[in-house]
Amino acid sequence: MMPLQQHAPMFGDRIDLLVMDIEGAECLAIKGMEELFQKIQCFCVEYCLENLERMGSTKEEFVELLRDKYQNMYLYEDKVDCFKDGSWIDFILKETKQSSYVYNFFLTNREFSIQV
Repeated sequence: MMPLQQHAPMFGDRIDLLVMDIEGAECLAIKGMEELFQKIQCFCVEYCLENLERMGSTKEEFVELLRDKYQNMYLYEDKVDCFKDGSWIDFILKETKQSSYVYNFFLTNREFSIQV
């Protein structure tokens, strides 16, 4: 296995969207791609607290790794919820209590108008 960071030159100056679903190893992967986050415009990541904990990570670590990278988060469930200006941090720390529940987060610094 090769870290994604080693492939950085082939991505050019910008990555429009990176999707990550790696069953709880998200924190490990994010730690290994710090330089890439300067290029990633939108980051879609699956989040399941139970899977993170199984891999030795916590929701606090997940937030700490991403808090300075993205201001806005869109949460897709029955409807789309938008958390602007870093308010997603409180949502993850306070509201993601069901450990086996799977969330799909879309993190970005852009603002979108989404209609479902």
